[in-house]
Amino acid sequence: MITTNLPDIPRFYTAIAEWLACLVVLLPLAKKPHWRLNFVLCGLGQVALQLWCGTWTLVLWVPGMLLNVFWMGVTIWLGSEAPLANLGYALAKAFIFAEFSASIAWQLYCIFFWQNNIRASWLTAIVMIVAYIILNVGYGWLNRRDSHVEPITVGRSALLSALLTALIVFAVANLGFLLARTQFQLGNATTVFVFRTLVDLCGLLILALQADSQQESRLQDELSAIDRMFQTQYDQYTAYKASSKVIRRQFHDLKHQMAVILQEDNADVRSQYLAELNDAINTYSATISTGNAVLDTVLSQKNATALAQHIDLTCFADGSALAFMDAMDIASLFGNALDNAIESVSKIPDHDRRLIEVRIARKLDLLVLSFKNVSDSAPEFDGDIPKTTKQDTTAHGYGLKNIAYIVRKYNGQMTINVKDGWFMLKVIVPIPQSVK
Repeated sequence: MITTNLPDIPRFYTAIAEWLACLVVLLPLAKKPHWRLNFVLCGLGQVALQLWCGTWTLVLWVPGMLLNVFWMGVTIWLGSEAPLANLGYALAKAFIFAEFSASIAWQLYCIFFWQNNIRASWLTAIVMIVAYIILNVGYGWLNRRDSHVEPITVGRSALLSALLTALIVFAVANLGFLLARTQFQLGNATTVFVFRTLVDLCGLLILALQADSQQESRLQDELSAIDRMFQTQYDQYTAYKASSKVIRRQFHDLKHQMAVILQEDNADVRSQYLAELNDAINTYSATISTGNAVLDTVLSQKNATALAQHIDLTCFADGSALAFMDAMDIASLFGNALDNAIESVSKIPDHDRRLIEVRIARKLDLLVLSFKNVSDSAPEFDGDIPKTTKQDTTAHGYGLKNIAYIVRKYNGQMTINVKDGWFMLKVIVPIPQSVK
């Protein structure tokens, strides 16, 4: 057991721990151009700054630590394009991890080598570097695993919580070193080092729990929004289905209505009757027949909306191929896809270029759905989802996420691309054996 005071962690190794911790939190974030060069230069600056602060008196130890933390923040800021709140959150995580990795690596060196009087500089370097590589690769793997889940925008409360956690962890972790010079000692040197390492580890776990809580809350909100869109699309389907029945009944009375119009002497009244009939005829002419009642209703409804906005919607569809899909899934998938297409095409000034094409086909054991619409400009993508052009971005993306959710439900794949002035959404879903 170590009974003497342990030597302080060399400033050089503290700087390396801080530098590598910045790299770990940077990897999952959006990068700035030339971020690698900036990162290398900041690493050199981190080492120089730590060595310089090491020449200060003990009274200036806290300001020196704050200066080094500030430099870590500069390193992260120069490397990433993420929002400032996300960068602040990353800084808190990097600082706690740097404290943890430096503490446990130095503790292992002291236990296995320093106490046995094996204190060669080259051995110290090897032990610290190997320990840093193992710790950073492991923590980096955890961060990259979490980055597969869509990143969230850190709010003020989450940022404040993370910064406060980092401050408390730092204060408590170094409490043992402060009390070592008083009568309120926490124990021997080994106890103090173990206490510091465990507190830093607890800080990392607290931040991980906070991140999981934020992610769970975001997913719950997203699922609620998707569920509302499911219900809205299905409600639209049922409402249009009911109105279609009314229109069909009206057409049975068309001859009687025409007779009334022909007998009407008042030209204004007759014109009003004819206008109403024309609207009904246009609505009925929007009807699309594919062989699937649910799909027919959805396509007819969207076609009516398209016609009202001078949009030409062309459909080549084998509706029978959708027999294995749930009615609500059909209504939501096609409803969201066509809503997005209609919204995009309606912004094109030239009515002759307002074109939408839908294709539904069975190819071998696969159902292939294709949605194409003319696009004047290629959208920017946020991951796999196009960025919104709306002022209000709170509900953006749920339509495509809703489609993606349905596609995953049926073990399919969805792709989005823009080519030759056309925006294309393609869905491929395997057809179950039971309906082949």
